[in-house]
Amino acid sequence: MVIKIVKATLADSQEIRKLEEKVWWKGVTSPYDAATFAEYGLTFIARDNQKIVGAIIAIPTMKKEMRVLDWIVHHSYRRKGIGKSLYQRLFKSTKGRPILTYVDVKNTTSLNGHHKLEFTVLKKMNHPYGRKKDHPAFLLRRE
Repeated sequence: MVIKIVKATLADSQEIRKLEEKVWWKGVTSPYDAATFAEYGLTFIARDNQKIVGAIIAIPTMKKEMRVLDWIVHHSYRRKGIGKSLYQRLFKSTKGRPILTYVDVKNTTSLNGHHKLEFTVLKKMNHPYGRKKDHPAFLLRRE
């Protein structure tokens, strides 16, 4: 198994959405957002031959930070360093800019992974996306 981490293209956007639907049981990004993020954000994918098995989607904020919207690895490819490799590619591309992300307070696997990548918890937010039905999440930051 040779996994390659590459910058996503517009043509990859719908396959990224299909991966989200497999892993999260719903799309995190809309069909239009996925294309926009692939075209104008920093979106990297992990490929096993022609199959996308992981992705990280980040966008710049007005404060010159980067905000990770999604970090995803297919279940059968986890614990192989793919998630770490996706973040390392993002770190290299952001040239030291601070990186922010939200992680559901119950998602201990993601929290542990982010901790290993030197993220710190800034605060707990009850409605991180402004909707009452949102699960509480931690706002994380890496300098």
